[in-house]
Amino acid sequence: MERLSKAERLRKTIEEITGLNLKSKDERLLEKALKHPSVCRESKDSYQRLEFLGDAVFNLAVSNLIFRKFPDFSEGELSRLKANLVSEANLSYLSKKINLADYLYFNRRQITLQRAVKSIEAEALEAVAGALYLSSQPQSAVKLIEFLFKGFRFSKCFAADPKSTLQEKLAALKFGFPEYRLIKKMGKAHRPLFEVEVLVNDTPWAKARGRSKKEAETKAALRALKRLEKQTNER
Repeated sequence: MERLSKAERLRKTIEEITGLNLKSKDERLLEKALKHPSVCRESKDSYQRLEFLGDAVFNLAVSNLIFRKFPDFSEGELSRLKANLVSEANLSYLSKKINLADYLYFNRRQITLQRAVKSIEAEALEAVAGALYLSSQPQSAVKLIEFLFKGFRFSKCFAADPKSTLQEKLAALKFGFPEYRLIKKMGKAHRPLFEVEVLVNDTPWAKARGRSKKEAETKAALRALKRLEKQTNER
């Protein structure tokens, strides 16, 4: 019995999900969508260009989905929800519905950190959406995304991003906009630690550390929110 390639197996999975028949030539696009730059001589041979397209496909499909699902949400609420739904963490989570990690090509000696693997899963999922959009059945991209969100608990993504919340509250109180400054980067190259401070009107409000700048900024924003709440209560 002939063993199917990863792209062939993924094609069959997508056909079962969407009910659409993809052509054999579409497998070449799917094959490319599964290749991380670490296994390619040139970046153009990896999934990066398809990821660029798939990012737009995901944004449009998810925007349409939540626009219809939450008719009472304001533009700001929809924007924050969409940002959480298409975040790296959530895309990595969604990729597990089709066991995408089983199909990926990447250098497993170079990439061992769980955080890095999650990033690859998210990027590859976008690349797959991009590949499907270019396939003989472009509607399969939207059908796949709809499947990924079937039964999804949207409520877990309702919480506003701490940085956005801080900015909105500061603006409402006419404090100005928060700024984030990297104080220092510590640790080893493969496991860095970032220290960030958030400033309001050039005055340091809070500091925090994280394994990424984004994580450190989020923690600093949470601490700044606590300080703002305390100041507001004391008035």
